[in-house]
Amino acid sequence: MRLDGPALALLLLALPLLGQQAPPASGPPTLRDADFELTFTPPAGMLPVAHDEAAQVFGSTPEQFNVTRPDPMPENAIFRHAYLWSDLTGRDRSARLLVEENPRGLPFTKAEIFKQFVETQVGLKVDSQEGLSVGQGYLVGMLAEGTRERSDGTVMRAMVAYFPSPPNTYAQVYFQALATDWDVMRPDFLESLKTLEMPQELSRTRPAAPKGESDLPTDYEEPWDTLQVTGSLALAAVLLLGLFLGGRGGA
Repeated sequence: MRLDGPALALLLLALPLLGQQAPPASGPPTLRDADFELTFTPPAGMLPVAHDEAAQVFGSTPEQFNVTRPDPMPENAIFRHAYLWSDLTGRDRSARLLVEENPRGLPFTKAEIFKQFVETQVGLKVDSQEGLSVGQGYLVGMLAEGTRERSDGTVMRAMVAYFPSPPNTYAQVYFQALATDWDVMRPDFLESLKTLEMPQELSRTRPAAPKGESDLPTDYEEPWDTLQVTGSLALAAVLLLGLFLGGRGGA
């Protein structure tokens, strides 16, 4: 068989590809935050928003956003990192993570206070709440789910997960999707929560709580005995509210 010039050229171009297999599909990159010793993997099909754009979404500047922990840490200073993921599949999903060390203590350790925060500050109509133990360290936390209506009339559903690490560090994870897609999206969100790992003193000694109950000890004192949404907690509420109303990842 003789090959003319064009056919021979095509064959030569294809030779380097012969015997090669397509590269395996890679999952979403795992977040590794060295300052908080935290790791987290978002659901498949979601990728992190670029640093500069995320800084703008969170009301910061690129130079001041997610900076390395100073040494020594200034007295009474709040240290915070925040992350944002956008959806690449056209499913109208979004995810955010806020992790903070606050000298004032934990924002809430009681399930009812957490629910009040989600309802009054985030604006979700909470219809489901439960205790959580996820990850290899049996991370103790609380989860609330509910719905709200966007300005365009679209009904969105979300879960807000809260993980305290006494005495003064906590993480909050937010997932959102269309209410009509929730039954499909929810398992992926829960699997993603299971990947969250961070130091947590309580998690070393306590088993998972029954569904609907908080994992926190009944004798654990509430540092903020009323719902005082000020400072960083107010910021968390504003950021989450923005997620539902619109903007980057908020739909």
